[in-house]
Amino acid sequence: MAIENAKPCATCLDEIFQLAESLSVEDKAKLIELLLGKQSGLNVVLGRNHLSGQIVELINVVSQDELSEILKAIANRLATEGK
Repeated sequence: MAIENAKPCATCLDEIFQLAESLSVEDKAKLIELLLGKQSGLNVVLGRNHLSGQIVELINVVSQDELSEILKAIANRLATEGK
């Protein structure tokens, strides 16, 4: 595209934002990770509350054994509650 025919940057961003709005939550997360890069140290959290972020943070700091026990406890609770 020639420079004289280029759209103003704000217009391009508006189009990108409109396209991003139609993405699924998972695709939005992938896009954010792509833009930030894997080495950014940031986590993309799917969910709409602060608890989701806390859960991701806890998963990142516990050992594999602790995580295994947590997941077993969750599975057991779901099985006993029938949900």
